Amino acid sequence: MTAEAPPLPDGPSAEVRFVSPYPEVTRQVADALRWFFAFDEGGSYPAGLKATDLRQRLPLAPSYSPRS
Repeated sequence: MTAEAPPLPDGPSAEVRFVSPYPEVTRQVADALRWFFAFDEGGSYPAGLKATDLRQRLPLAPSYSPRS
């Protein structure tokens, strides 16, 4: 379980997108990125030819860490 996302600060930002056939791996990667970077609410979407993969989109603020 993750904490509620703080709003992204003004300034540089990035959007990370990745696809995995394993929903658990997608969740773990998203949680790891959330640990190191501030993020805005992203989304998960079906992906792949048969829509069996999961595509994750996470807007991040690389210059700001919630751990600082």
